[in-house]
Amino acid sequence: MTSRNLLRYTIMTLPLTFFLLLFGLVVWPTEATWTIERIPSGSIITVNTTDDELNSDGDCSLREAVRSANLNSAVDGCLAGSGADTINIPAGTYELSIAGNGEDAALTGDLDLAEDVTVEGSTAAATRLDASFDDRIFHVQSSVQATFSDIAIIGGQELSFGGGGLMTNANSRVQINDSLIISNTARSGGGIINAGIMTITHSTIATNTATIDTGGGIVTGSGASITLVNSTVRNNQGVAGGGLSTFNGTITVIASTISDNDDTSPLASGGGIRAVGGSNISVINSTVSGNHSPFGGGGIYAFSGSVINLYNATIANNSTDGSGGGLNTNSATTNMHNSILADNSGPTDPDCAAVINSLGYNLIETDTAACVINGNQTGVLTLVDPALGPLQDNGGSTYTQALVGASPAINGGNPAGCTDPASQPLTTDQRGFSRPVGAVCDIGAYEASTSIYLPLVIRE
Repeated sequence: MTSRNLLRYTIMTLPLTFFLLLFGLVVWPTEATWTIERIPSGSIITVNTTDDELNSDGDCSLREAVRSANLNSAVDGCLAGSGADTINIPAGTYELSIAGNGEDAALTGDLDLAEDVTVEGSTAAATRLDASFDDRIFHVQSSVQATFSDIAIIGGQELSFGGGGLMTNANSRVQINDSLIISNTARSGGGIINAGIMTITHSTIATNTATIDTGGGIVTGSGASITLVNSTVRNNQGVAGGGLSTFNGTITVIASTISDNDDTSPLASGGGIRAVGGSNISVINSTVSGNHSPFGGGGIYAFSGSVINLYNATIANNSTDGSGGGLNTNSATTNMHNSILADNSGPTDPDCAAVINSLGYNLIETDTAACVINGNQTGVLTLVDPALGPLQDNGGSTYTQALVGASPAINGGNPAGCTDPASQPLTTDQRGFSRPVGAVCDIGAYEASTSIYLPLVIRE
């Protein structure tokens, strides 16, 4: 790995490493230095043509590079793969034009990854992989460890199954960094269908569509997990679960925004996040805003033994044509701490149609009969306006809703400190700004400060 890539790797993994530290999955060593274990590096295979081809003309296409990595042998002008390879893709638009499906060797259609590999572009804005709606882009096979960095996955389509942009099989481990998954279509999981362990950092999943089933942006399957860090899931559509959906899976949202996703079926629920079948959802230092569902749970819907953990979350400006514009649960557990549930809308129970297990210091604007608040009532505010600003750039890598004026959420958090589900302190807000400002942290994903963030505007 070059020094440039090592630096970028270190910067990209700091938020994830911090999360792992918080949850006790990584511990500080006794030595003054520490390392992150990675799979051994293999060949660096550089793509040098934007054409989608599999021939013997002496150059190296993206498809040929994938074949070289899979086979650990030279294909056309590509360097032979050797273990866990890196495929470098320069700036350009790479259209997958060799049609065909029903095979898993990257000969036609999508690019099947059968060996551990890193796929690295120039930037997401410059390196664009486009399937022109003929097939999905990538298929990560079972037990494969794959990393995608600095690429855009666009125009994938898989109408017979799922994962318009990306599909992962069971026991795979996938990391997506600084990338875009946009404008893909599938039966389920318009952007991504995940059956393994996936982490997405500093990336955007947007304008994807699930045409027949759930998960317009992402669907994660039974026993699978997905972690979003400093990322955005927005403007996706699904029959249900417009943004994120899971059945008996795990979704962890950290310092991220789930916004403006929509369900298309009149009987659908869970516009932002949908969790059924004993799923586990954690929303930490994150915002769920502007999502819509016709039936209920415009922001979040949980059913059938699922567990929702809201820690310093802001659930606002979501809507439904039914009940529970912000939150709707049925036979599910909702744990809520230092969080805001407000400014949501619907004909009945606009903020909440759920039984909430309060862990203290929450702001729930509309307290209706269907919104039952049990548990710790200390510091719980109801029937008050949180004075939230619009969803916008307030600094950091994702959009947030600021606390403005004399918001009662300011300094309304737990005097002992804001914490995550593992009772570890949250020392920054969603934007990465320090918290608390003053003696007590604020309720929600945003920590107010005495200074005002003004976006930099450069006039040419």
